[in-house]
Amino acid sequence: MVTAPGVHYEVSFALAGNPWGGEQAMLMNVLWNGGLVDSFSHDTTGHTGFDMGWTVYSVVVTGTGLDRLTFAGASGGGAAGPALDAVSMRVVPGPSSLAVVIGAGAFISRRRR
Repeated sequence: MVTAPGVHYEVSFALAGNPWGGEQAMLMNVLWNGGLVDSFSHDTTGHTGFDMGWTVYSVVVTGTGLDRLTFAGASGGGAAGPALDAVSMRVVPGPSSLAVVIGAGAFISRRRR
Protein backbone atom coordinates (compact mmCIF):
# COMPACT_ATOMS: atom_id res chain seq x y z
CA MET A 1 0.00 0.00 0.00
CA VAL A 2 1.12 3.57 -0.55
CA THR A 3 1.85 5.49 2.65
CA ALA A 4 3.50 8.78 3.54
CA PRO A 5 7.10 8.27 4.71
CA GLY A 6 7.56 8.90 8.43
CA VAL A 7 3.82 9.12 9.15
CA HIS A 8 2.42 6.87 11.88
CA TYR A 9 -0.66 4.76 11.13
CA GLU A 10 -2.95 2.88 13.49
CA VAL A 11 -4.05 -0.47 12.12
CA SER A 12 -7.06 -1.93 13.92
CA PHE A 13 -8.72 -5.29 13.41
CA ALA A 14 -11.08 -7.77 15.04
CA LEU A 15 -9.71 -11.20 15.98
CA ALA A 16 -11.50 -14.42 16.89
CA GLY A 17 -10.87 -18.10 16.21
CA ASN A 18 -12.65 -20.76 14.24
CA PRO A 19 -14.71 -22.51 16.94
CA TRP A 20 -15.16 -25.66 14.82
CA GLY A 21 -11.45 -26.44 15.24
CA GLY A 22 -11.96 -27.39 18.89
CA GLU A 23 -11.14 -25.47 22.04
CA GLN A 24 -7.68 -23.98 21.63
CA ALA A 25 -5.72 -20.75 21.57
CA MET A 26 -5.50 -19.25 18.09
CA LEU A 27 -2.35 -17.23 17.40
CA MET A 28 -1.92 -14.52 14.79
CA ASN A 29 1.09 -12.38 13.89
CA VAL A 30 0.89 -8.87 12.43
CA LEU A 31 3.79 -8.02 10.11
CA TRP A 32 4.76 -4.69 8.53
CA ASN A 33 7.11 -5.01 5.56
CA GLY A 34 7.93 -8.55 6.68
CA GLY A 35 8.90 -7.55 10.23
CA LEU A 36 6.90 -8.76 13.22
CA VAL A 37 4.94 -5.90 14.82
CA ASP A 38 3.10 -7.95 17.44
CA SER A 39 1.45 -11.33 18.12
CA PHE A 40 -2.10 -11.83 19.36
CA SER A 41 -4.03 -14.82 20.68
CA HIS A 42 -7.68 -15.75 21.04
CA ASP A 43 -9.00 -18.67 23.07
CA THR A 44 -11.96 -20.37 21.38
CA THR A 45 -13.08 -22.06 24.62
CA GLY A 46 -16.78 -21.40 25.20
CA HIS A 47 -17.34 -19.74 21.83
CA THR A 48 -19.60 -20.83 18.99
CA GLY A 49 -20.14 -19.90 15.37
CA PHE A 50 -22.84 -17.48 16.52
CA ASP A 51 -20.69 -15.96 19.29
CA MET A 52 -17.06 -16.13 18.22
CA GLY A 53 -15.91 -13.69 20.90
CA TRP A 54 -14.50 -11.03 18.57
CA THR A 55 -11.92 -8.74 20.17
CA VAL A 56 -10.63 -5.52 18.59
CA TYR A 57 -6.87 -4.87 18.68
CA SER A 58 -4.64 -2.22 17.18
CA VAL A 59 -0.98 -1.63 16.36
CA VAL A 60 0.90 1.46 15.24
CA VAL A 61 3.23 1.31 12.23
CA THR A 62 5.32 3.91 10.40
CA GLY A 63 4.98 4.51 6.68
CA THR A 64 7.98 4.29 4.36
CA GLY A 65 6.23 5.22 1.10
CA LEU A 66 5.31 1.73 -0.13
CA ASP A 67 4.46 -0.80 2.57
CA ARG A 68 3.01 -4.28 3.06
CA LEU A 69 0.68 -5.25 5.91
CA THR A 70 0.37 -8.99 6.56
CA PHE A 71 -1.75 -11.01 8.99
CA ALA A 72 -0.33 -14.50 9.44
CA GLY A 73 -2.01 -17.30 11.35
CA ALA A 74 0.51 -19.05 13.60
CA SER A 75 -1.70 -21.85 14.89
CA GLY A 76 -4.44 -24.21 13.82
CA GLY A 77 -4.47 -26.33 10.75
CA GLY A 78 -6.68 -26.15 7.69
CA ALA A 79 -9.73 -24.06 8.55
CA ALA A 80 -9.02 -24.15 12.30
CA GLY A 81 -6.96 -20.97 12.49
CA PRO A 82 -7.61 -17.42 13.62
CA ALA A 83 -10.44 -15.40 12.11
CA LEU A 84 -9.90 -11.78 11.03
CA ASP A 85 -12.43 -9.03 10.35
CA ALA A 86 -12.94 -5.24 10.31
CA VAL A 87 -9.39 -4.27 9.29
CA SER A 88 -8.86 -0.49 9.07
CA MET A 89 -5.95 1.90 8.96
CA ARG A 90 -5.88 5.57 9.89
CA VAL A 91 -3.27 8.29 10.26
CA VAL A 92 -2.28 8.87 13.88
CA PRO A 93 -2.54 12.62 14.55
CA GLY A 94 0.83 14.12 15.41
CA PRO A 95 3.59 16.41 14.18
CA SER A 96 4.70 14.13 11.32
CA SER A 97 1.16 13.67 9.94
CA LEU A 98 0.42 17.39 10.31
CA ALA A 99 3.48 18.23 8.21
CA VAL A 100 2.26 15.93 5.42
CA VAL A 101 -1.19 17.55 5.43
CA ILE A 102 0.27 21.08 5.40
CA GLY A 103 2.69 20.12 2.64
CA ALA A 104 -0.09 18.64 0.52
CA GLY A 105 -2.22 21.75 1.09
CA ALA A 106 0.63 24.02 -0.01
CA PHE A 107 1.16 21.92 -3.14
CA ILE A 108 -2.54 22.08 -4.08
CA SER A 109 -2.67 25.81 -3.37
CA ARG A 110 0.32 26.51 -5.63
CA ARG A 111 -1.08 24.35 -8.38
CA ARG A 112 -4.37 26.27 -8.55
CA ARG A 113 -2.72 29.61 -9.20
